[in-house]
Amino acid sequence: KVKSLLSLKNCDKIFVRESISQKYLRNYKIKSKVVPDLMFNKNFKNISKRRSNRIVLTDSVFDETTNKIIKIIKQNKKYLFCPLIKKPDNFLNKNNKRLFRYYLSRIKYITLYFLFNINVNKTNYYINNDKKSLEILKNSSLNICGRFHAVVLSLIMLRPFVVLESNTHKVQGLLKDININRRLKKINQIINLDINNLKLKQKEIKKIIKYKKKAKI
Repeated sequence: KVKSLLSLKNCDKIFVRESISQKYLRNYKIKSKVVPDLMFNKNFKNISKRRSNRIVLTDSVFDETTNKIIKIIKQNKKYLFCPLIKKPDNFLNKNNKRLFRYYLSRIKYITLYFLFNINVNKTNYYINNDKKSLEILKNSSLNICGRFHAVVLSLIMLRPFVVLESNTHKVQGLLKDININRRLKKINQIINLDINNLKLKQKEIKKIIKYKKKAKI
């Protein structure tokens, strides 16, 4: 943490995606500018619109939460799993740490499955088809988001959503900047969600559209 802050103090310009991060840096006398996530420049109008009654759950930044999500999906057909991490392309991938984690998960799966008949195939958490994943998120009745960009995509597509607790305050900062609340949930709260009560209200839609216009470069 100390090394990171010292490195940031040596930067000429610092950009953050939401105001809570800006406030955090300000506490250490580090100046920054809020620039909304660049994905807000996308509109995804080319993604087909076929509304569904399915509730979509994305993977989480926490493996334990993702495992719970998988169990929920297996127990109820109204839920659909939509991972948001892409599998590393090959051994030449620049992100060596992520590539290592991917192949480590494959080894773990093979070992546990064939020796102990335990299925923990983490590689199922990867996107197989980008366009299909976007279609799923765009046409759901509700998106239960375990990642920051799942929230961003839901906002862009104006789909109802809730957010599971994460490992940073990025989502809270984003929702604060848009001035939307009642969207943060814990994993044990998602079973009995009232979907009708979570539909985007007209006031929320206006706030999201206003934010999206400001966010575009």
